[in-house]
Amino acid sequence: MSRSSTLIPHVQPDPIVIDDLIINYDTFYPDISIAKYRREYRNDDTVTDERLKENIETALIFINDGLKKWRKDNPELLALSDIQQQLYGRAVYHRTKQYVIKQYPDIDTTGDGADKSESMHLRIRDEQQGERETIRLLTGRARTTVTLI
Repeated sequence: MSRSSTLIPHVQPDPIVIDDLIINYDTFYPDISIAKYRREYRNDDTVTDERLKENIETALIFINDGLKKWRKDNPELLALSDIQQQLYGRAVYHRTKQYVIKQYPDIDTTGDGADKSESMHLRIRDEQQGERETIRLLTGRARTTVTLI
């Protein structure tokens, strides 16, 4: 009896071309670069530009919403300084990185997987802290120290 095998080729669809610059829906804030995010936050090609664009757009929504009160309380502010623009971008990138880590955990539930899971949660917490710090600097809020007695 003769065996035959069939090779079923796996064809990758052509990648969707995405503009590098994501136009901020709120023109008060700067546009965001996918390439700059990749350079500064070291995401490899396993995260597609399409997915990254989606995550950055979601981060823009949350960061802009979080800054609404600050903008309302500062009507004299007509534009962000260069430093504020840089801080704004970093806040968006920190939020984006949180989404990427959550979507690509690459963990299992056995021995080493539990360690990787804990590491992932620590990385997310670090990104959240980075986001809070950049927002604090951007808005000029002082740090708060709380002592429990």
